[in-house]
Amino acid sequence: MISVVSTRAPQHRYAEIRREINLTHTAICLTLVAAIVSLGGIAQSLLENVAEHRWGVGLGQAIFLAIVAFLIYGGLVYQMARRGHLRRLLDHQPAGEKELHRFFHRHHAPAVTVLVPSYKEDPQVVRRTPCRGALQTIRIAGS
Repeated sequence: MISVVSTRAPQHRYAEIRREINLTHTAICLTLVAAIVSLGGIAQSLLENVAEHRWGVGLGQAIFLAIVAFLIYGGLVYQMARRGHLRRLLDHQPAGEKELHRFFHRHHAPAVTVLVPSYKEDPQVVRRTPCRGALQTIRIAGS
């Protein structure tokens, strides 16, 4: 039996990802425009209150301005992460059959990293972790 593995995403999937990337770019632009308008209005109101020596109202608006700025920042971080994920999906090429066979049927064990918990851990747990990592067995296909 011969199986054929495509190295490119199907055309409809490619178009769908491109559409999502364009929507994300639009969302980023709209967020930036809304951020400039809203933060500018709040900052202008804050400056007016400070100029009139209304410190209590000014402090409240400064706190509100900081909260809104952090929320907008969080939204932009999400949108940029989404854009990066979609770009990686677009550029992804699945491994070919030969490469998968070579990876899963190699004759030597891969290197292993053992993370040892050490912050506020019981000393016995810290001592046992490297031992348990060293005693792990790895099944190699074909052996």
